[in-house]
This record gives sequence, C-alpha cells and structure tokens, in this order.
Amino acid sequence: MKLTTALSILPLALTLTACGDSEGSAAADADGPGGKADSPDDDHEGHDIDPEAMAVYEDILSQDNPDHQNLISMEAFSSLFRSNMGDTHQDFHSLRRWYMMPWYTRTRLMMDGKDGSQLLQEGDPNSGLEFCVMHGVMIDLLSDEFPCDPEVDRSCLGHFGVETDTVDAEDSVFLGWGTDEELLGQLEARNVGADSLERTRSAIAAIDAAMASGAFEAIAADPASGISDPEDAMCLFMQTSLRLGSWEEWSRAQEAGELDTDLDARFYKRTEDPGVGIHNSLHGMLMARGSAIDVGSPRLNLYNSLFWGIHGWVEFKWREARKVWYPNCGDGPGELWNPQWDIQDDRDTIVENCGQSYYDQVATWGLSHGIHLGHHFREPEAGDMGAPCVEASDCNEGFVCNEFDEDGGLCFADPDRDKTPASAEGIEVESIFEVDAKDRTPCDEGEVDCGEDLDVLEPGHPSLPAE
Repeated sequence: MKLTTALSILPLALTLTACGDSEGSAAADADGPGGKADSPDDDHEGHDIDPEAMAVYEDILSQDNPDHQNLISMEAFSSLFRSNMGDTHQDFHSLRRWYMMPWYTRTRLMMDGKDGSQLLQEGDPNSGLEFCVMHGVMIDLLSDEFPCDPEVDRSCLGHFGVETDTVDAEDSVFLGWGTDEELLGQLEARNVGADSLERTRSAIAAIDAAMASGAFEAIAADPASGISDPEDAMCLFMQTSLRLGSWEEWSRAQEAGELDTDLDARFYKRTEDPGVGIHNSLHGMLMARGSAIDVGSPRLNLYNSLFWGIHGWVEFKWREARKVWYPNCGDGPGELWNPQWDIQDDRDTIVENCGQSYYDQVATWGLSHGIHLGHHFREPEAGDMGAPCVEASDCNEGFVCNEFDEDGGLCFADPDRDKTPASAEGIEVESIFEVDAKDRTPCDEGEVDCGEDLDVLEPGHPSLPAE
C-alpha cells in the first residue's frame, strides 16, 4: 500500500528531535541548497512553500548551468529543503563507507555526533536490500505526495524529455526512467559517450542473464556469501562494486601498512564482475561538477530529476525481479505491496507474501523518511514498530529502541535479527579504487572525481562540518 495513505502528522517536537543532528547551508551557491528555514510561506498549488527555499530555488534556475534545468518542482524542492532530506541522504551513504574514509573524516563526523561503525556498510552482505528499500520508500512517499500535475511546473516526467512509448510522460517525476529502453534513451540524449552506453548495456544484459540463470538465488544459497536472500544479491550487484574482503586480506593489508588507522576493522575491495555497480556508474556518467544539484553528490542530488530517473530504473529492475520471487506481493514502482493491505493490520499477510526482511526494511525506512518529511504511521501499538521507547525492554521481540535523545526514541526493526556473519572469501578483485564512468584516471584518496559518495573524502568539502 502507499505509505501516505496510513500517515498522520507528527508533533513538531518529534520531527525536530529526529532531524536535529544534521546542519546544512541555505546559501544559493554552487554548493547547493542545504537546511530548513523557520516557517512556510502561503499555500502554493496545495503545498506550503518555504520562503527561504523559494529564494534558493529561483536563484538556482537563474544561474547559467545546463544541469539546473533538471531541477524538480518548487513544491517538492521546498519539502525536501525544509526537512533536511539532502543531509539525511548524505549521511546514509557516507556513514556506510565508514571504513573507507581517512581518519580525519571519521574524526570530524564523530565530533558531529555521527558514527557509522555499527551500520551495515556498502558492500556488506544484507546491505543491498537496505539500499533498494531505502530509495524505494522515498519513491513511494514522494510520487504519492507530488504526482504529475500539468498545472505544476516540473512535476511530470514529460517536462524532462520523457516522450517515448515505454514510460508515461504524465507520471510523477519521482517514478523515473522505468524501463531499460528509457534509461538508454535518456543517456543517449545526454551524450554520455559510447563507453558509458556500452557499460550500461552490459550491465542490463548481466542482470537479465543472472535472473534467467538463477545466479542470484545461487548466491543466496551459498553460505560462504553471507547473503540470505536473492533480492539482496541483486540489489548489491546493481548498487556497487565494493565487496567485503576476507579477514586474511585484511591482515595482509594491515601488516603491509595499507590501512588508515586502527579503526580499519574491515577491508573493502572492488569486484570486476561485468556490469556490477551500474547504479554508482550512472551517477558518475551524469554528474555535473559545479552544479547546485549535482547528481554525483548525495547531499544535492535529491533535487535533480536525473537522480529520480536513475533510481526509477533501479526500482524497475528490482520490482520486476520481485515478481518472480514474491509473485503475490503486489508491489511495483511506487507501490510497496497490495494496496488493500495495511502495514500494521495485515502484517502477517505482508510478511508471508512479500518476505520478512522486506517488510522490516519498509517499516523501518517508512518510519525514518516519514519523520523527516513530516509524516508518520498511524498510532502504533505499545512495543511495535514506531512506538515510543526509553530502553530496549520497551520494544517487542525483533525490535530495538533507537534513542534520539535522553528522553528516548522509537522502536525500529532490529537490524541484526537475520544478519549472517559477513564474509567474502574467494572474491577476485583488483583495485580498491575504481575507474569512474568517464574513463578518468583511477581515483585516489582526496580526489573528488570518483562518482557518487566519494567526494566526502576531501577535507573542506561543503558536506562536512565547518572547520
């Protein structure tokens, strides 16, 4: 069902408590939009428009940068701006590369109260499903809240050149490029280059071949992979080329002095499997350095229709695969499961037809995104998902108390419930740094042209706390 059909407004105090650990700049410069303003302006086509967001929005459009023509609607921009979703998105990705950051970046984040050491990391077993669901829930919430409206500029896919028979130009921009043909057509229209197009075609072919051959199921059935679900294997394949190395590899790297600090408790390399990590590559293909909505920056790219184009395609491939593995779930792009099912009243039915891990991730990220966007599930039962808590015993079995401050927090699904010990024995890899999609030289620590997420490694980057 659509999450927004079962949502109600949270008290402002809870919203601010949940969002208060992120600070952003509201300056309308090349560093892009940042945090929220104090109060909304008058209603604008059914939505409140933040006056500070409006000023930033108009300034972005006035700048002579072709990428700024990919800006989403003012209504959606204002909602994301006011809720600090860009900073939240930045944290999601950067904290999940915790063990690849140099020591000074980790130190500065920890001084800002951010610690990614206990989170699933990008490339870990079980991290692929988290990646797909986190973005899928955003697509569900935002496409429902901001549908295509011909009276609202930049709200429809058609505004951004989607005119093919494969995708409905009258769909919300948040549904993105929902077919292989649309993805390739959009890349061709944007002149990404022959090599990038060939890499994308190879990735599509590799994903389709893996589905046809049962390769993702085989990975999930192999205890050595640490992966327990084929959709986790698929989502991990699409997301990233990073893979967790073995303890033997970590020990050798430590003895050779290749690790940054003693905090390097995990070791990550890159697999060279054909087509792997196409999501990160697509961000690299379409990034526009200097843009206020650069699709290569997790802090800025939620405002860019190209971001939703990329993730609409990822969502399409994932949902098509789920039709094979969970044919009775009723999920699809912008739809999390059968619309007749309620996330709480029909919990057992959803778990049976859609999978336990999927339900837990949807509930967790639906709650998290809902808080930031000013929405929340209807009042939960004591100890259940989203119920107030002060300590672990306040939550039912399978849930943990995610404490926002000294007054407590909310019950979330326990991320360790189904976790298998992470291992990646025998994976053949070559380099810990990949060559990005524009065929630049291999990325080193400190460089910023490595595609999405790696720009957080450069000291003084606007996404980091101020000196």
